[in-house]
Amino acid sequence: SGWSGQILFERWTIGLYNVIFTALPPFALGLFDKSCGADVMLKYPKLYKPSQSGELFNVKVFWIWVVNGMIHSALLFWLTLLATENDIVWMNGKEGGYLLMGNCVYTYVVVTVCYKAGLVTNYWAWPTHCAIWGSIVLWFLFVIIYSNFWPTFPVGTVMTGMYIMLFTSAVFWLGLLLIPLVSITPDFVFKIINGTVRKTLTDAMRESEIRNTDPASLFSKESKSSMSETARLLKNVRSVFFRKSHTRVDLEVELAHGFAFSQEEGGTVSQADVIRAYDTNIPKPDGM
Repeated sequence: SGWSGQILFERWTIGLYNVIFTALPPFALGLFDKSCGADVMLKYPKLYKPSQSGELFNVKVFWIWVVNGMIHSALLFWLTLLATENDIVWMNGKEGGYLLMGNCVYTYVVVTVCYKAGLVTNYWAWPTHCAIWGSIVLWFLFVIIYSNFWPTFPVGTVMTGMYIMLFTSAVFWLGLLLIPLVSITPDFVFKIINGTVRKTLTDAMRESEIRNTDPASLFSKESKSSMSETARLLKNVRSVFFRKSHTRVDLEVELAHGFAFSQEEGGTVSQADVIRAYDTNIPKPDGM
């Protein structure tokens, strides 16, 4: 703007950006989005670990989203500026002015935000569809209605006939097709790579739900590797006493490793023989 303070958008469209056109997608995501089904989450409580440990929202995640938004804003502005660089947006050679470019940028921003919301959505319920695609429809309806306010209502004079200028420009429609897709492509590629190379347990569980496969197999490998010390100890004991052939020397060596309170202790008389030799039916002598 050449440090003039001139804004690229009409003032009421700026005010309604967070109130109407981009408010519904995060609202729907917060209410209806879920990583897995409720029954699966109850059956496998370990799926709650990423949120409990703060992996889904922390300082790093915050700044990733901030930088991602800055990259989107730069792409949306400069790509639109390049598309309208010569100010010629119609076949008859007429130009639309700064506000036409501003509404092009605004339209692409709303579409890109909705694309991004759809990209991070895990569960597509019908309210989610209505919120994401409905936000785009709301913007187009607003442009049509608001462009006809003046002179009936004394507001929006600079927006008079704006929807006709937008909808009759091939540059606008070509940009609507290409610019939001170009802006969201890095996010799309990152999501694909992150969902294949760095797939989390939650991602694998969600895929098993979609494919209707048994999710228990996802925990089998992890449960084997996380065998407790007691389970390993009992397994070693079983392997010692149920081995088909072993010498007494081997038995004493194996029992001396890993068993701090062995009952045998390499004694001459086994503990089992001592227990069997003691008859509890014989009364104890006096004084004992």
